[in-house]
Amino acid sequence: MLSFDASSFAIAGAIAAAGPIIIHLLNRRRFRTVSWAAMDFLREALERNRRILHVRDIILLALRILAVVLFGLVLARPFFKGTASGALWHGVLLGFCLLVTFGSAIALVTSGARQGRAKLTAGGLCLAGLLGSVFGLAGIARQSSPARDTAANARAPVHAVLVIDNSRSMGVESLGGTLLDRAKGKAAEFIDSLPPESRITMIPLAGSEDPFTLDAYRNKEDSRRALDRVKLVDAEGNVRVGLEQAEQACQQAADLPTKRVVLLTDLQANAWQSGVAPEQLQRLSGMQIVDVATASANNVWVSRFHLEDGLASAEVPCRLLAHVEAAGPKNESGEKSFEVQVRLLIDGTEVASQAVELSPGQSREIEFNHQFDVTADPLKPGSVVATLVVQSELQSTDQLPSDNRQQIVIPIVASLPVLFIDQYGDEENLEKSRIGETYALRHLMAPRSSSDKSQRRLIHVEHLRLNQLTQELLETARLVVIAGVEKPDETAIPLLHDYVQQGGPLVIMAGGNFDPVAWQERAWIDGRGILPAMLDAKPLGVTPEEAPTQVQPFFADFASMQHDFFLVEGEDPQTLASLFEVTPFFKAIRVDLNAASLEALLTADTRRFAEDKAFLDHYVARQLNQSAQSTSASARDADEDRRFRAIEPAWWNWRSPLPLIDRSVNSNELAKRSQPRILATFNKNQLPFSVERRLGAGRIVMFTSGVTSNWNLLRGSGAMYLFHRAFCQLMEGTLATRNYLAGQKISLPVERRADVRFAVTRPSGVREPLTVDAISADASGVTIRRPVQAGTYFVVSEQAESTAPGSASNTLDYIPLAVNGAEQESDLAATTVPDLQQRLGHEHVRVLTADEPILVEGGTRRGQDLWKLFAWSVLGCLLLEQTVLAWPMLRKQ
Repeated sequence: MLSFDASSFAIAGAIAAAGPIIIHLLNRRRFRTVSWAAMDFLREALERNRRILHVRDIILLALRILAVVLFGLVLARPFFKGTASGALWHGVLLGFCLLVTFGSAIALVTSGARQGRAKLTAGGLCLAGLLGSVFGLAGIARQSSPARDTAANARAPVHAVLVIDNSRSMGVESLGGTLLDRAKGKAAEFIDSLPPESRITMIPLAGSEDPFTLDAYRNKEDSRRALDRVKLVDAEGNVRVGLEQAEQACQQAADLPTKRVVLLTDLQANAWQSGVAPEQLQRLSGMQIVDVATASANNVWVSRFHLEDGLASAEVPCRLLAHVEAAGPKNESGEKSFEVQVRLLIDGTEVASQAVELSPGQSREIEFNHQFDVTADPLKPGSVVATLVVQSELQSTDQLPSDNRQQIVIPIVASLPVLFIDQYGDEENLEKSRIGETYALRHLMAPRSSSDKSQRRLIHVEHLRLNQLTQELLETARLVVIAGVEKPDETAIPLLHDYVQQGGPLVIMAGGNFDPVAWQERAWIDGRGILPAMLDAKPLGVTPEEAPTQVQPFFADFASMQHDFFLVEGEDPQTLASLFEVTPFFKAIRVDLNAASLEALLTADTRRFAEDKAFLDHYVARQLNQSAQSTSASARDADEDRRFRAIEPAWWNWRSPLPLIDRSVNSNELAKRSQPRILATFNKNQLPFSVERRLGAGRIVMFTSGVTSNWNLLRGSGAMYLFHRAFCQLMEGTLATRNYLAGQKISLPVERRADVRFAVTRPSGVREPLTVDAISADASGVTIRRPVQAGTYFVVSEQAESTAPGSASNTLDYIPLAVNGAEQESDLAATTVPDLQQRLGHEHVRVLTADEPILVEGGTRRGQDLWKLFAWSVLGCLLLEQTVLAWPMLRKQ
């Protein structure tokens, strides 16, 4: 929208434009036409010059009107408010009114004496156009002088909110420093341009290790010091969250109603994917977004780094996989490819390296095989920190060095107890063809004999029947696999249910004499049992022995296998698909997952969670009351204690101390989380092959066919490897989390003890004490604040009475934690200024390039120097007028 600092001058200029018209009309009325016979011979000559005179009058009149209007606009000091499209429409409408005024005035002046109707029409149009221009300018005047603009124009103090993008992508280096350095430089220039007594709020978009406040600094010196404290971090910058913080900051300093919000960023495309609500932009009216990036950048980075199976043993070499990527245009030397050196470090010591050729836009998978020399305790896994470092031979090919490193904490385990339960258990006899359904799985997970106790193995196999299952066996089990069992033992169901509730993974497989009717009756229990979903009585297909005629095989549909269990890193998807395409299935159990069953389960779970949460609230309140009053327990209290132990069992050795039911989440959301989901299907009617359901902190995974019996030919197929992968991932989930993303909350449950103190050493080497606080309603722990820098954090516990903090002799335990930056921060693709302006689509937001200054007037004002163009135009009109008047004399000379 077109606006003015002094709109009355524009209105006066439009009114004064009628002056030249009136003068021309009066000038014509001074002369009276007199017929003179002696002048008849001149008529012919005058007729030839008539058109020239008319053209000259038109030009003179137009120049004089335009000069007066433009002079009024110069004094009014116009500018554009909002987007260019909005300003263009206002300019077009006002220009149309002026054009009608000019055209009708010229027609009125140049019309003949006998053209009365034409004069009347031209006069009416001239008056209408002039009135439209005046009223249009008056309307603009009413909207162009709100209090905040008047205050800003008068150089009154403002409250400026600076949001500085300090995410990893702002670390792109050039000759002038990083993009963050450029952003801080422009922010400093803007601070210097602010009127005296202004206040400034500084917000790091991606967070900071140092605490920042939303309160405004009262002078420029304090704000400059705060700006200097904005450091590059490895966390992802969320624009929406940053603008929400800016909105909260704007509510501060209520005595300064004029707000100026400025976001300085590199316009990284990933940061704008979530979008910004138009209402938020409207509340931040006048916001300016500054693009500090000037050109596309080259980058080489480690996109992924992980242990293949998630677990490592000290006995067997493990496989570490990484992806190294390159992006950007060709390097300065013009070569299409370049060499990068990839190094593997274990606990800070380099153990292997590779040289890799890369081209822009290319991704390469790197593989390292390494055997760890670490002693592992079956009851307490060890850990090592593996770091992958990539370095390019040419600096110009890698302008973002902060993403050249990734680290992971690898658990070193030994003798993880896994219970394999089938129809024969310890009564298995190969000579009598009594082969349990888990036979192929046991040999897949533990190739060596389970009777060999001379070495610690990754998997310690316990093979038994379901009626032999006890709580003592489950207390240390990292995984339970049940396959080929005809009927579930009713005494084992509650044990397995509590085991899964506490976080233990359970795999159920069909095969053998698996009876879906018996399992449905005994193990479903209206969703409170150990089945992930209801089972149909009629199976899919028959075994070759059961088939009356020729068997009709079916196959697993690899296209449906989008879970991590089936997607193997570095393997060709077509190769994986071929494993299932040649592996026939003859029989499988049908799982009932129709919409009505799922809706009924969701309703029942919602009601159950609501009842459990209400009881837990009552129980915790009762415990606090008893603790405060030291009252004795009653029989009713004993019943409530039993119910609490049923909801929150706590006998599994690897159970997290955190509550199994998150009371901060509503019951419906908890029920949705526990809904069954399909992991894979068959190609026949898309019936489920694998189904998963979360129960408490654990997971139940069911495969609807077997692996050893004649239900299929899996046991001789390469697809068996996927069961090894799935089992390892399930066991990895029972280990404590040690790998995080930058900015992610890190809370470690610990016991509150007066004789133990905790501290954390950050990647920068800074050591900070940690306090033991409540991290939930029933658990205490330590929390690492603002882990926004990538690297390894070490949490140390030591004797409280020690006078030498950090001494190895006083250390009781230490826990390494690996923090990595977000992968998307390495993708430096940026959106352009016009594209972002179009995407935002809001007239009160202005997107600036790196060369444009940040305006104190705010993002709604554009074209403040427009008055200079109008001033030159006035001078041009006057010069052209003199030239037109002098033209006849110049021709005579």
